[in-house]
Amino acid sequence: MKKCPTCQMTVDEENECPFCGYNLVYEPTVQEEKEHIVFNRYYLIYILKHIWFSLLCILIAAIKIIWMKPPVNYLFWLSVIFLLVSLSTSLFERKIAGKLKQIFSEDYVPFEIGFEKYILGAVGLILILFI
Repeated sequence: MKKCPTCQMTVDEENECPFCGYNLVYEPTVQEEKEHIVFNRYYLIYILKHIWFSLLCILIAAIKIIWMKPPVNYLFWLSVIFLLVSLSTSLFERKIAGKLKQIFSEDYVPFEIGFEKYILGAVGLILILFI
């Protein structure tokens, strides 16, 4: 773990801070158990970069629901679940990736996260649009 001097976050990275992009190569190692996130502008920008697709899908779905008032059936609830899973995966991407690295190879983890985030969001949106 290293502490970034720019955004003041303790991250589990060796080379670059994922939040602000600062070079951490020459920073000293910090003895911490887990990452420490500071809610500042760097974290807000990082979150917005990662959840934009899920938020866009939810916004389009909300406009469709308000405008057309589709029937509330099992497809409606399935699409809502898909959209919420996509959003939660986007919000907790670093924690999920850390857990998945213990199970899968490091090359497979971005594919799995991308599948949950993009495919489930798109499927949820398509289900809402065609109800």
